[in-house]
Amino acid sequence: MSKKSQLEVEAAAMRPTATESTPLVSKEGVDSADGGKDGGPTRGLSVRQTAILVAGEMAGSGVLALPRALVKTGLFTPLLLAMLSENSYLTCSAHRYKV
Repeated sequence: MSKKSQLEVEAAAMRPTATESTPLVSKEGVDSADGGKDGGPTRGLSVRQTAILVAGEMAGSGVLALPRALVKTGLFTPLLLAMLSENSYLTCSAHRYKV
């Protein structure tokens, strides 16, 4: 086992210990970013911020998974998607010009 240098010892002494006491959703105060009931800042994320964060993560995962899903389904699925897109376009055009 190697000895630690003086710099490593000092860095280890200054490093704060990690805790899991900070909540993601604030428990007191109102659901706003400008402060809690007493006017002071709230800790953690509001319910709205958490919901937007989760929705963004889910959408990002779906976008990243889409190319692999298309490759695994073969040639039929992109062809079907193109046909459905064309059908949707024609339907919207017909309603717009009242054909």
